[in-house]
Amino acid sequence: RNADDCICSLTAAVLENRKDVLLLAPRFPVADDTDLEIKEGGMVMIWSNTDPSGPWRYGANSVSPTVASNISSYYAVDRLLEAVLRIPTLEHVTIVGHSSGGQFVQRWSLLTSIWDERMRAVVANPSSYAYLTPLRFVDGTWGPPNSKTCSNNNHWERGLERGYGHHDVLYVRDVVESLGTDAWTRRFASRELIYLIGGQDRCNVSSSNGWCFSHSLETSCRDNLQGSNRFQRHHRYDASLKLVGILHHRRRTVPSVGHDHSLVFNSDAGLEAIF
Repeated sequence: RNADDCICSLTAAVLENRKDVLLLAPRFPVADDTDLEIKEGGMVMIWSNTDPSGPWRYGANSVSPTVASNISSYYAVDRLLEAVLRIPTLEHVTIVGHSSGGQFVQRWSLLTSIWDERMRAVVANPSSYAYLTPLRFVDGTWGPPNSKTCSNNNHWERGLERGYGHHDVLYVRDVVESLGTDAWTRRFASRELIYLIGGQDRCNVSSSNGWCFSHSLETSCRDNLQGSNRFQRHHRYDASLKLVGILHHRRRTVPSVGHDHSLVFNSDAGLEAIF
């Protein structure tokens, strides 16, 4: 939703690296956002950020306008990439997301069929992940969590199970039914992903009224099963990948940085991951 801010940060990274780069920052606005005019005319597609339609970062469908509703945010990026991949001189594509954008990129990378050997995904400081195993790290060990105290803990968007109301996303359903979770895991393992985490992204409150500012850290029981803060969730998710045999995805810690996309993208680890 803050595509204008992110493109400024990444423009600085491009200029620093002196690369020949096409930089695109798709925006997924919600109804409360302002300045949604398309300069050349036309109508802006709107997604939900909450219930009941489901957030754009989980692949939910657009809600308006009527002529462009029911289009998954993941499908929109698929179509954008199909166009980019036809550029004759294109050598490499990196898909980058921070925070909610990091959630988007991690989950989209699980699902999309628009992928080839030129592509890499960089997932930075997300609030949660979609696990490929129903196990969670509880009381010092990996095992199935108590579904009575925390129900729907492995449904999409935090796991691969279908259902759970509005999170029964059609784009997700199509992939699960066409591939199955085993093939899904093998395909994801073959893709190049790098996970970035700020070494100080450790705030564990959901609002700005606590001891730190968490930038809307999600704190439901389903989220807290992944860890108490983004830093801990990053490490537990990495461990969960190893449980399903995914060993080649890389992770990097950005020292002394909290929940800040500019500092993450323009750090040594961020520049190495992106370029």
